[in-house]
Amino acid sequence: MYESLNTDFVSNPRQLDRLRRDLIYFGKNDRLNLIDDRDYRDRALDECLSEIARPSGSRRRLSMVDRILRAILTDRTLKVEAVITNDPAAFWDVCRKACKEMIRI
Repeated sequence: MYESLNTDFVSNPRQLDRLRRDLIYFGKNDRLNLIDDRDYRDRALDECLSEIARPSGSRRRLSMVDRILRAILTDRTLKVEAVITNDPAAFWDVCRKACKEMIRI
């Protein structure tokens, strides 16, 4: 939900209300599991800041959010079945490697 809840999205009351209702529905049906992402955030921040030390041609242009999501997708202790994204280029490799479905919006 990191990138989904951007300024454009939350500026549309109908969209935001639909998401709220969907989250309630999924929560009531035990289909929603929010995880503590603190460890992923710390690691992603370190990765982002360390990119400056790499030669410019080999830097990964991944946002911190992309790095957090990639770490979550590869964590075998979590049951993540798919990622919904509008940026498949940031996740195709990790989804393939971790056998996760990728849904493009």
